[in-house]
Formats: sequence, structure tokens, C-alpha cells
Amino acid sequence: MRKSMCVMVFLAALFVLTPSVFAAPLGIREITIGMSKEEVVDALENHKGARCYDDYNYCQESTWIKRGAQVTYFFGKHKQKLTSIHIRFLSKFSDVMLEGLVEKYGKPTKTFTETWQNRAGAAFDNNVSTWVTPDGAITIKVHGEDFNDGEISMVGKITDEEISTQKEKDKSLPGF
Repeated sequence: MRKSMCVMVFLAALFVLTPSVFAAPLGIREITIGMSKEEVVDALENHKGARCYDDYNYCQESTWIKRGAQVTYFFGKHKQKLTSIHIRFLSKFSDVMLEGLVEKYGKPTKTFTETWQNRAGAAFDNNVSTWVTPDGAITIKVHGEDFNDGEISMVGKITDEEISTQKEKDKSLPGF
């Protein structure tokens, strides 16, 4: 009995200490998935090159010249909260980006190579790593050598309650 209790405590401790359980909230710097548009606007206030568009559901932060990246923050259909973050970066920073994600979120859930083919028939290999976290998913795509950039997508998990709320709001919109 005592031995089985020790094994159960060990397994519970092992589960609790895995990176996926302690995964940081999805986001970059002080901005995380789930924040309201007002919170994101406030957080971006001191970021040079950042701007939000009232008529659209996104904010953008361009730092191509100094840091070689462009960050776009997307909000839900009714601009309620931040639902995804997309980052485009220069390929020379791909190792740094991947290392940063591994440091923050642990080992990727899945890593693979995907081949892209353009209309002219040329094929390019792209390295892809994904993380599945309690808050959503992260994907980094490091484009082939012939491209000059890569991309990171952070997408938050949508709850059943959010889906129901969205359906109710959609019912109140005029139809065609």
C-alpha cells in the first residue's frame, strides 16, 4: 500500500512538472491571447511603429528595420478579445525564434518538414514545429532557403461558452 502511494505521488509530481502543464500563456511580451482590444492598445502605446485599426479587427506592430519582424494581433469577430497573434520574421532569425519558443513553451509537440510547391512547379522544404498548450496552439514555419522569412502563429482555444455567445450575437445581425 505504501509503495503504491509513493508511485502515485511520483507520477503526480512528474505530471505537474511537465512543461505543457506549466506552459506560459500564449503571447509575446506583455500581450497575451484573451486580452481585450483596449488592453492590447494600452500595452502597445509605447511601442514605436504599432497601430490599431478601429474599423478592422487587428493591430499591427512593424519592426522590420530594427528587429526584422512584423507582429499582427487579431481580435474576435466582434473585436471582443485577442484570439491570435501572427509574427513574420526574417529567416536569419529563425534559430533565435525557435530557441525562444522552446525556452518559453518546452519541446514542440510535433516537428516535421512540409514541402510547398509554387505554380511554376518548384518545390521548397519548410521546417514546421507545433506546440499544443492548455490555452491553444503555436506553429512556427521556417521557410526554405529560397525565401527570406518565416512565420509564427499563436491561436487561442475557443471555449463552448464563447461559441454560444458568438452564435447569439450573430443572430442579432441583419441577414441577407
